[in-house]
Amino acid sequence: MQVKITGKNLDVGVAMREQATQALDEVLTKHFDRGYDGHIVFERTRIGFNVECVVHLDSGVRLQSHAEAPEARTALELAAEKLEKRLRRYRRRLKEHHPVRVEDALDRVLAAPADTDEEPEGDSANPVVVAETTSPLPTLTVGEAVMRLDLGGQQFILFRSAAHGGLNVVYRRKDGHIGWLDPNSAAVADLPAR
Repeated sequence: MQVKITGKNLDVGVAMREQATQALDEVLTKHFDRGYDGHIVFERTRIGFNVECVVHLDSGVRLQSHAEAPEARTALELAAEKLEKRLRRYRRRLKEHHPVRVEDALDRVLAAPADTDEEPEGDSANPVVVAETTSPLPTLTVGEAVMRLDLGGQQFILFRSAAHGGLNVVYRRKDGHIGWLDPNSAAVADLPAR
């Protein structure tokens, strides 16, 4: 169990580090009996403090919470409460003893080769690729994928469907609801090819 604590625009003192580690440990050991790794980021803003908590459980689940408050301790407490609420909501599913099948997959986004005929990057209307991620591709049901989307605070999750083995995506819509993309569904299979 390793917790990394950092600060943006501020130095995090020893007392705050101990309090953050203790708060995270209390929340996670109350609902989850395995190991975890975490990262807590304190950030000073014009109106107060932001606290971002990201926790990777040994079961493969990623938890994330964010809180804002006028004081750093209050923001930490709010972020810990959000983590606890999410863990309480999904405790039964997290404690399942069925192993999750994971397939190695490479999720990479690569920049296109630069052409000399194009405008420089700063003047281009196309965005520049700034991140590249490698992660395992889990085999999940749609319900499990939605649970991970809620727990992790992510915008989307790509997964292999437990029902048919094809790739699926669940995503958070702008209106707050959840969307599901299944290119292998029967409705898509019945459409004529273009």
